[in-house]
Amino acid sequence: MSSNRAIEQRNRILGLLLMPLAFFVLASLVTYSPNDYPNSSLRSDQVLNAGGQLGAITSSSLFLVCGYSAFIVPLIFIFLGWNRWTNGAPRLLLAALLIGSTMIISGATVASLLTTTSTDLRFDRAGALGLRVGHLATESLGADGALVVSLLLFSITLVIPIFWGINRCLTRKRVPPKSPDDDDYRIQPLSRPSSI
Repeated sequence: MSSNRAIEQRNRILGLLLMPLAFFVLASLVTYSPNDYPNSSLRSDQVLNAGGQLGAITSSSLFLVCGYSAFIVPLIFIFLGWNRWTNGAPRLLLAALLIGSTMIISGATVASLLTTTSTDLRFDRAGALGLRVGHLATESLGADGALVVSLLLFSITLVIPIFWGINRCLTRKRVPPKSPDDDDYRIQPLSRPSSI
């Protein structure tokens, strides 16, 4: 019994550590400036990013790889932190990573395929990942087919978590609170036991 409690405590601590990390990444992405340290000749102490030098490097790297799809990364961290904090099922972690990765890849690909202007503008919006996957998808499916498949994948990965969350909220079993005077009154724990 005490080992389950220790695992539950470790999960809560991990969830507690993932939440600030998610907000740090989000703040770094929101305050990203192309004039910050890794991209310009400014010194590292003249960083404009809210996350400092580490935030500037983090946001620059994420935008370089994912483009605007980088804003999905903090959402993944928030879900992972919430899952660990509430001792949710570990299988949901794999589902979240799979859905989040698919959303990042398909979103970057859509951003690459929607813009037919210069490669620089496409790179700014889609990142290296979007340009590469968009190029491969265009070669194999054609421009229209690649755009349709990418939009479909992005829409599916956006809609499934929303419907899953709504369904979970609506089908949750609600038990009316009992009075402390009842014989079978128990204080309900904040989370259900871990299934590990």
